[in-house]
Amino acid sequence: MVFRSGPYCQIPSTHEGLLVGREVANIHGDGPGGRGVIQEDHVSERETLKAQLLGVYSHVHMLDALEGLSAEQAGAVPEGLPHSVFQLLRHMIYWQDIGIERMRGTPPPFPESAAEGWTAPPAPAGQTEWDDTIESFTAGLWEIDAMLDSPEVDLDAVVESDRWRTVRDNLLMIMCHNSYHLGEIVMLRRQLGAWPPPQGGDTF
Repeated sequence: MVFRSGPYCQIPSTHEGLLVGREVANIHGDGPGGRGVIQEDHVSERETLKAQLLGVYSHVHMLDALEGLSAEQAGAVPEGLPHSVFQLLRHMIYWQDIGIERMRGTPPPFPESAAEGWTAPPAPAGQTEWDDTIESFTAGLWEIDAMLDSPEVDLDAVVESDRWRTVRDNLLMIMCHNSYHLGEIVMLRRQLGAWPPPQGGDTF
């Protein structure tokens, strides 16, 4: 992630549309990975959630971590590991889409088995499928970002009455699940010699 210099910064400065253009104040370089801690007197919960959705406060930007990876690299499974980057991202999309449907108030049937989220083959058919997969993941993030911008979306609304889960509950599930598997993607990229990505990444 790249922070612009000056008393006011745009965060992040990549991936136009997803949080780009939101001014924050007082960026200090003493946060995790030296990326900076955002200090502002009045940051709403929704703005914080929008930033955390992309890992702004916690780790490398979600989309930065996927850049600069070829379809061949995305489909590689290092010896001793169970999944490729492609499979991990498809798994993230699977649960992200379910979470979005729940947030809309139209929860799909609960999967009968965890295996339903792991149906992708190790490798994409080619670069087009890999690019489309990243675009699908990004589109889901866009939709969640738009939901958080909408005053009509009540974070406390119960959208799964059988489990008493709210919009916020499902949003937090998506965020935590994505971050969990993004860590696996970063480790895979390191083993493949494909880290850091073009925008840079933490070295620890």
